[in-house]
Amino acid sequence: MSENGAEQLHLELIAPVPTIHQIINDWFDWIHPVAPILHRNLADHLALWSSASKITLERTLTLYNLSSAVHHEYGIDSSLTHRFSGEASVGVKYLLHQELDEMPFVDQQILKRLYWLVFAGQCTCDMHGRHLLVLRHAHEPIRSLLPMEIPDEQLLLGREPSPTSSQGGNHSYVPGLNALSRLFLVWQTSQAVPYQTMENLQEHISRAQQVLNDLPPELSYTGQASQVGDFGFNVQKVNLKITQLHIRSNLLEQMNTLAKDQHLRITPNAIIEERHRVVDELLDLLYRMPTEVFDANGYSIVPKIRDIGSALLDELRTGSHGRTLQASINLDRLLVKLEELDLRPIVDCEVVNYHDLNT
Repeated sequence: MSENGAEQLHLELIAPVPTIHQIINDWFDWIHPVAPILHRNLADHLALWSSASKITLERTLTLYNLSSAVHHEYGIDSSLTHRFSGEASVGVKYLLHQELDEMPFVDQQILKRLYWLVFAGQCTCDMHGRHLLVLRHAHEPIRSLLPMEIPDEQLLLGREPSPTSSQGGNHSYVPGLNALSRLFLVWQTSQAVPYQTMENLQEHISRAQQVLNDLPPELSYTGQASQVGDFGFNVQKVNLKITQLHIRSNLLEQMNTLAKDQHLRITPNAIIEERHRVVDELLDLLYRMPTEVFDANGYSIVPKIRDIGSALLDELRTGSHGRTLQASINLDRLLVKLEELDLRPIVDCEVVNYHDLNT
């Protein structure tokens, strides 16, 4: 470490340069559609880690990527997951409030994209009952924070495009990111009430459905046998659809809890029917879309699918014979797909030495 405490660890410490370039290429082929927070010029110059205390966009991006990687390897309850996610959130909030106006146009847009990815991760953790640092509160204004829906080629021009500028044949994955943000905003506002009601939950289920109804064709899952189009857009279709189904399922189970609190002995038919629709739509997606599209989405979709499937256990315990039989069949079909998708290795977080990251 240098005397001023600002040692920079570069990517060459991980692997030879050709291997690093292959990793970067794989990122843009597989990860970029889900997390469009890098462009190739930035990726080619990223450092692995800086021990300097100064909060920069590069450092905050690194922390976010570390939190995503640790979450994949060690799960949502890992202390490292919480640490890196928290530090990324602090970095984003600091940069937004202290440096956004002075940033170059490219950095402003990357920071706004990162803001919504961190927000999506925190909402997902909230839905699983893990409350991390709060990045934003419900009902805060969002318009100025939404990233522009432009391709990276225009982003790299370094200035805001004019209304008459042509995008040519280029495409952007930011519309999909903004749609994902709108889905999580629906979930967040559904929880921002003094006390929960059936009417509020039902309204937000409808709002979540409307978000996908308003998508452009390249992001809309049609249920057809073949999804013709860009691979990256197909990755986004799966991410958006599973996220929407997870939100609907989460709100349905809150409705079911309210029903039990009202001393209803059985789950109301409306909840059961909507639960069946969610499961049917999920199974249709799982059995129609190619496996590599789910692989590109990574481990993050597995807990969402598992959550939706767990609701079927209520059907098996309390439903009538006909519904119980169908729930059992659907649960078996979900388990088959979960076994294919859940390829995360079983590892012990404690055996990994992260001493260098603690300095």
